[in-house]
Amino acid sequence: MDTTLAQQRDVLRARADLEHALAILCGRPAPSFAVAVNPLGEVSPPAVPPGLPAQLLARRPDVAEAEQNLVAANAQIGVATAEFYPRFTLTSSAGFESANITTLFNWQSRVASILPSVSIPIFQSGRLRANLDATHARYRQAVAAYTNQVLVAYSDVEDALTDLHAFADEVGSLREAVTASQDYLRFAQAQFKYGLVDYLIVIDAERTLLANQLSLAQAVNLQMGASIQLIKALGGGWDPSETHQPH
Repeated sequence: MDTTLAQQRDVLRARADLEHALAILCGRPAPSFAVAVNPLGEVSPPAVPPGLPAQLLARRPDVAEAEQNLVAANAQIGVATAEFYPRFTLTSSAGFESANITTLFNWQSRVASILPSVSIPIFQSGRLRANLDATHARYRQAVAAYTNQVLVAYSDVEDALTDLHAFADEVGSLREAVTASQDYLRFAQAQFKYGLVDYLIVIDAERTLLANQLSLAQAVNLQMGASIQLIKALGGGWDPSETHQPH
C-alpha cells in the first residue's frame, strides 16, 4: 500500500510539473493555471483515417522550409516543380498500415529523373561556365535537401503508426487482463465470505488487479502519446476532407 501511495504522489508531482509547463506556453502564471482531472478510462485516441495524402507533410515547418528553399532555386533558374511534390498516400485502408514503399521509391525516382533535364536559360548568353555549374549545384542541393526532409517526415509518420499499432494491441490485451482480474477478485471475495479460502487469497487478487490497472494506465498513456506524435508528424493532424486518394 505504501508503495502504491508513493507512486501516486510521484504521478501527482509529475502532473503538476506538466501543468506549470503548459502555463508558460499559455502565457499564464503557474499558480493560476490548472487542467481539470479527466481519467482516460475507456478513451481511445482518434482513429487514423485511410488515405492520408503525403501533401499533409508540407505543413511541417522543416518540410516547408526545405520546400521554400527549393522554390527559390526554381525561381532563379525557371524550372517547374510540380513533379517534385509527393502524391502518394501515407496510410492504407487499414489505418495503421503505412503507404506502399513502392510509391515512395517511385516518387524519389521521379524527382531524380527530372534533374538531368534541368536547363538554365539565364546563363546561355556568354555567362561564365563556373557560374552555371555553381547554380546547377545549388539547385541539386536544394532538391536533395527537400527530398531528404520529406523522407524524414515520412519516417516520423511511420514510427508513430508503428507505435500506435503496437500500443493498441497492448491496451487491448491489458483491458482483458483487468477484466479477468476483476472477475477473479469477486470470486476470491465470495470464497472468503463463505470461509472457503484465507483472506490472503483476496489480498493477492487485489494486488493482481492493481498491477494490471497500473499497467493498463501506463499503456493507454503511451498510446495517447503515440497519437500525439502522429499528429505532430503530420504537421497538425488531419481533416476528413483531406483524406482522399491523390491523383
